[in-house]
Amino acid sequence: MMALLCLPRLPPLLLLCLYHQIYVSGADVQSVEAVGPSQPICAIVGGETLFSCHLNPPVSAVEMEVFWKTEHQIYLVHLYDNGTEYDDKPDEQYKGRTKMIKKDIANGGVAVSLTNLTRSDAGRYMCAFRTRDMDSYAEFELQVADTLQKEKGDLIKERDTLQKEKGDLIKERDTLQKDKGDLLIKAAKDSLQKDKGDLLIKAAKVMVILDPDTAHPELLLSEGGRRVRRTYTEQTLPDTPKRFTYLWPCVLGSEGFTSGRHYWEVQPLQEGTWWHVGVAAESVNRKEDFTWSPEGGVWAVWGWNGQYWALTSPKTPLSPREKPLKLGVYLDYEGGRLSLYNADSMELLYSFPQAPFTQRLFPYFHLWGEAELRLV
Repeated sequence: MMALLCLPRLPPLLLLCLYHQIYVSGADVQSVEAVGPSQPICAIVGGETLFSCHLNPPVSAVEMEVFWKTEHQIYLVHLYDNGTEYDDKPDEQYKGRTKMIKKDIANGGVAVSLTNLTRSDAGRYMCAFRTRDMDSYAEFELQVADTLQKEKGDLIKERDTLQKEKGDLIKERDTLQKDKGDLLIKAAKDSLQKDKGDLLIKAAKVMVILDPDTAHPELLLSEGGRRVRRTYTEQTLPDTPKRFTYLWPCVLGSEGFTSGRHYWEVQPLQEGTWWHVGVAAESVNRKEDFTWSPEGGVWAVWGWNGQYWALTSPKTPLSPREKPLKLGVYLDYEGGRLSLYNADSMELLYSFPQAPFTQRLFPYFHLWGEAELRLV
């Protein structure tokens, strides 16, 4: 059996309001027409349905004759005439099964409910409005199905809905799988690019030897120039133009760079002390105070008691994912870039804004407290 295509069953009062409320004053009733349901009404055996009609434009039907009949006016379903309902007039099969709803009759809106539906109630109906000057009616269809038919129709609709949802989910799954594949490919490419970059950086590794002629008198260098620690005893050393003699205990690498790419690693050895690691310009002031920033000729990171800053103006706080046990310093002279890394994970700690270098740059180390650094 075919599933029925029907309007959803609406509450009676809502159906009475499905037309525009326009009051007509002095209207020509001959131009008024009856309007009924535009789609078939669907109901089930044993249930109840509602036949609603209204006048367009809205005029009062209080003093009219209003009735509902089957198609071709064979059987009378319900009769209202000028304020009176005639319960004895309907044909036998409709007696005691109808009730008129007149809440909006002053605006031309009426309805009649029909209960205890049977299969034989299905068919064409009409509702009519009649006065001495007007006779207008509207036709509509009632479809009555048993419960199994309705359930079958509902199940078919539910099946169709589920099939559509399944199709949508399949499309969404395919989209997500594609996105996942794209992300995996991108992650793999990014990982390869990072690995390639890390290898290129480490391929630029150079052997940095500390220059004893630049070391502050409070700094003690190892014999091979690969280790330095600060002491509280000032050594007696020649005061050459290259040596740092002001308050700050600093030392430079013995080789300066005016081109190329260079990478070296430094390991802080003492907890609870602070240090600077980076590069300094050849012109950095060694006899007086200087600014710890590129403006003062220094590009470096400051470490102190587990906290880190880039020596910019003002300082930039850094938040590495893990404490760097070794620092990697990468200088790209032509690229105008100095970058510092966690040498074990190659996490970028900070990269100074790109700017052209114009002077010879030297590996730079500044120690305070009982700090100790080792080149690795």
